[in-house]
Formats: sequence, C-alpha cells, structure tokens
Amino acid sequence: GKGDAELLERFSRQHGLLFQALKRLERNGINISSSVIRELAGRGDLAGAAEILGRDLTLSGTVEKGFRIAASQLNAPTANLRLAHGLLVPDGVYAGAAGFENKTYPAVLNIGFAPTYNVNERRIEVHLLDFSGELYGRELEVSLFSRLRPEKKFPSPAELKEQIVKDIANT
Repeated sequence: GKGDAELLERFSRQHGLLFQALKRLERNGINISSSVIRELAGRGDLAGAAEILGRDLTLSGTVEKGFRIAASQLNAPTANLRLAHGLLVPDGVYAGAAGFENKTYPAVLNIGFAPTYNVNERRIEVHLLDFSGELYGRELEVSLFSRLRPEKKFPSPAELKEQIVKDIANT
C-alpha cells in the first residue's frame, strides 16, 4: 500500500523481474484504483464499485456450520461463509447471486451480527433461493447486486421471519 511505480521498478530490477507501469486508468472521470473501489464498497455504493470494476462485487469463501437458527426457526437456511476473498460492505441485507458447481442461484445475504439473536461475531449468511442440499466445506462465490436494508434487531424471531419473506420477494 505504500509503494508506487518507482518503488516497484527498483524492486523488479533488483530481483531480475520485468516491470512496466501502466498509465492511470479512468472511467467516467473517476480514477480506477483499489483504494477508490474499497471506499465505494465500504460505504455501500455497490453500483459505483461495479461501474469501476466492470463487474459486480463478489465475496467468496468456504461454507461452515452456523447456529442452525435460520433453517430451524426462520425457514430460510443459510450458508455461513468464512470469507477468503472479497471486499466487505456495511452490515445489512443484500440481494445477489451465489455460484456453486457451475450453477447460479438468486441469493439474499445478511452481513453483520444477527442482532435479533445477540450474536457477537460478524457473519456472512447466504440464503440461496431455489436450492436444497448440503454446502458445508464447499467453496461459494457470491455477487452483490444491491443493498436491501440495514441490519436491524427485531422484537421477535417471528417478526424477523416476516421480514425475511419480504427480503426474498424483493430479491
């Protein structure tokens, strides 16, 4: 993060590597850089980040076991993603798509702390629409399309369940 083209050129010469700096790229008057993309993603501007990237933001990782609350109490089983790659966005509920074994499924994601259940660790929970099966231990890539709403604590699991139905419909 502290380097520049001059530093990389010097490093490359010292290690016998070829190096060629590219001209700064722009799209719609905005410099294309990882810093700009991180800033846009960090404030939840998925459309702006996708415009600069030329594709949707993605998260990928391994599906691990969760608390099993979403399946048993909320009728919306989730794949709990241990993040291996991707930019994290603000906590909230997102519409997206999940890729698994050369198939793509519409998906609703919750990124955050599941405040209705007082979870004290940040989690990425992905509900794949029209999917049934086991994903534990598998790699999953998820594209983020839009933020549906901020994460919120519901007075009861029943009210959260009602909101999940709405989030699925909105997706």
